[in-house]
Amino acid sequence: ITAMRKSQHSAALNGNPVGCEVAAYLVAQHLRIGYLVPPTVRRIVNSQPHSFQYWLPPEWHHEHIGSPKTRRCRSLRDLVLLDAVIGNRDRHRGNYLITSPTRIRAIDNAYAFAEDEQNMAAYDLHLLYQGIPPTTRHWQSLQTFLAHVDTITLDLRPYISDTAIDRMFQRAASIINTNRYFSSK
Repeated sequence: ITAMRKSQHSAALNGNPVGCEVAAYLVAQHLRIGYLVPPTVRRIVNSQPHSFQYWLPPEWHHEHIGSPKTRRCRSLRDLVLLDAVIGNRDRHRGNYLITSPTRIRAIDNAYAFAEDEQNMAAYDLHLLYQGIPPTTRHWQSLQTFLAHVDTITLDLRPYISDTAIDRMFQRAASIINTNRYFSSK
């Protein structure tokens, strides 16, 4: 098995890179875009916590829906949604991978889950700068996500703070409440 390891001493916005990496994977699962973040776990190495993102073959969870261009656009839209919900302030060309002509993997999520109130309108800003409109599938995923706050909170609590979890749900609700694309659905 091939994996990328990150230690607790790596840079992170809230001082918890290991927790952020695992939490980003779990949130992607709950948003029904689990293919986007490689499976990530926390393990203790030399008495210190580390995160491991496991590298799987490109065929892993590969969807054959639509043309390659449609699938690539879907991956980009999913990446924008994930970053908006988790409040990722550091998505750039160095922390996502293009694993096939149609698939993107979100790596390096250590600067996610901000505990302050910035990035509340992150989704609108991403859309403005990248020109990638949300889809009905995203709206449905967000509705389901917000309907399971208690379960998701229990899943995330071992990895990130309650404040970071609350801010994440605020961002998700803000996306639905303020995004003009969703208001017409």
